[in-house]
Amino acid sequence: MQIFISYGKKSNGELLLSYGFVPKEGTNTSDSADLSVSLNKTDVCYKEKLEVLRKHGLSAIFKYTKFLQGSGSIDLDVTSPSQINQKLFLKQLAVDLCTSEQRILFRTQYILRRRLRDMKSGELRGLSIFNGFFRFFK
Repeated sequence: MQIFISYGKKSNGELLLSYGFVPKEGTNTSDSADLSVSLNKTDVCYKEKLEVLRKHGLSAIFKYTKFLQGSGSIDLDVTSPSQINQKLFLKQLAVDLCTSEQRILFRTQYILRRRLRDMKSGELRGLSIFNGFFRFFK
């Protein structure tokens, strides 16, 4: 019997949790990271921050896709240098978050594969038996 799985447009995190793998670095064009942005109404710059978010079409939760990591030019339809700096800052933050999440996912994938290999070879089974004997003699 054949089983077909459609992975669709999913981030590396979703693929790891749902299917147990992460594609090779840079091959998943749908990779993304969720970035939660919260504004404190008592913040002195609350109105300015809210305006910047609205100007760029962002909400409290927005999905920054991995294409931000590319070296492509950014849209410079802003009216002041401070807005350019804010846009560059947001872009760099999104890139850093994607990179960090990717490293975590690759490490998790490595650990899970190693444990699966150990389970298949019986090493973890032997370790759990050893732990049972150890507790018995305590």
